[in-house]
Amino acid sequence: MKQIIYASRATRPLSDRDLAELMELSRDRNRRAGITGLLVVHNNSYLQLLEGPTSTVDERFARIEVDPRHTNLRVHVEAEAEERWCPEWSMGLTAPDPAQWQEVIDAVRLPQPPVSLDLIESDVTARVLVEHYVRLVRRGIMVGA
Repeated sequence: MKQIIYASRATRPLSDRDLAELMELSRDRNRRAGITGLLVVHNNSYLQLLEGPTSTVDERFARIEVDPRHTNLRVHVEAEAEERWCPEWSMGLTAPDPAQWQEVIDAVRLPQPPVSLDLIESDVTARVLVEHYVRLVRRGIMVGA
């Protein structure tokens, strides 16, 4: 099984309706393909975890890479994994408000937090943020999934 964590910036802001439609389509496609993951949306930028069968994740990510809705795309993690982090979510979603964002930054003790997700420089930071969001959403502390 493969996991990819990437960050990107939207080429245009997505309305709540646009995001809801994107999630509905993504969840349906991912469910059929056996892909799971989490999308974090903050400040017109994204941090996403995709996980599933290697060839399927590679195919899905190849489409994401050429999607004109993204720019400044950077892969932070691309690795084989023993188990899924989000086995129950065809695509979880969380969009932290400014207070929640600050709580997460404080909790993971980032010395210089990024203004937006696409500006994350460290692969470790990207991984830690995704792991933390998965835990928060699972525990019901942050809305998602």
